[in-house]
Amino acid sequence: MKTKIPKRQFDSLKRNFEKFIKDSTQIDISWDSEANCGEGFIQIPNTISLGNRELTNRFPFHLIPIQYVISCIVAGCHEQRHYQQQTQLFQQKQPSEIEKYMALSRMVCSYNEDFYLYPDNYRNMPHEIDAEKQGIQTTYQFLVKTLPTFSPQECELLLLNYIQNKLEKHQNNRTQYYISNKKYHSLTEVYQAFDEAMQRSLDTPYNYYNSENIETDKRKTAEIITNEQKIRNYIKTHDNITQRKTGRSFLNEQYCKLQTGPQCMKMLGSITNHIIPNCKEDIPILANMDLSPKNIIGISLPNNPEDINIQEIQQIRLKDDPYYKQLAEMEAKYNLSSNSQRCDRTTDLEQYEKLLETPSEKDESLDYSL
Repeated sequence: MKTKIPKRQFDSLKRNFEKFIKDSTQIDISWDSEANCGEGFIQIPNTISLGNRELTNRFPFHLIPIQYVISCIVAGCHEQRHYQQQTQLFQQKQPSEIEKYMALSRMVCSYNEDFYLYPDNYRNMPHEIDAEKQGIQTTYQFLVKTLPTFSPQECELLLLNYIQNKLEKHQNNRTQYYISNKKYHSLTEVYQAFDEAMQRSLDTPYNYYNSENIETDKRKTAEIITNEQKIRNYIKTHDNITQRKTGRSFLNEQYCKLQTGPQCMKMLGSITNHIIPNCKEDIPILANMDLSPKNIIGISLPNNPEDINIQEIQQIRLKDDPYYKQLAEMEAKYNLSSNSQRCDRTTDLEQYEKLLETPSEKDESLDYSL
């Protein structure tokens, strides 16, 4: 199979691809010679920016490696699907649960980049899995239609090679990819692997990460950077206060108990929506989703994390944790205030009860004050 195409054929393919994207979604393509082939993003409001660094002035009179061309086209179709998600899929009045999950993923990732890019998180994002699967399907249809010198079987092989290259980079920790690392023999197998990846996204909790620094790039506006910082600072402050006052950071603790992807997405979505109240305005299918902290996390979140209601947090722990439930029952038995914070998990409750039974022999090193 041919692995290179003449530059004139590449130029024609490039023009046809720009027209194909424009005709199907009314969106333009701009080429970025500083970004690699395979990189892309949507520039608001209606432009897809695609990298073509490897193709810029490197092969002016020579045959062009088609692997770079395929990477550009898949990236363009991937971003086209994101545009369709935002302008069509997420605008529905009767969405499916998986579509609502994809929309919530899109919203959360827009304001929490570290969470989005953290290892093994990105490859589980449902809106990204959907975009890549649809991007590959659309690329195949485009190639069969516009590459007359390649048979449909050769077009399929081109995409299988693209996927294998992605998986090799994933194995070498150079990038993340969505599907299982194995040899695929047909696009049908690939599409099945993407369906399995979507199920994995539902069944697998996400890693939690909240860094000190915010990366800046040309895709981010000052408003986005400011909003990211607000969310990070809020979570960090809330956890620091609860750690200081109760011995454990509450938000991180609650997050680590979650067992599925949608549960994780809803918790971060709840925090994001609380801090950035207009964050789901352009995602109508989330309009009726109750993301209130009381509903999702079980507590109210104050606008200022310094105003945390510690008693409310302790009540949540009593419901969830057998240790604290036993502690509450014990303190009620001896007419002590509930949530008195006399103990944490390092305290042996049997020894503690003995001290309560014999007040005169209390260990003065323990703090019994309210």
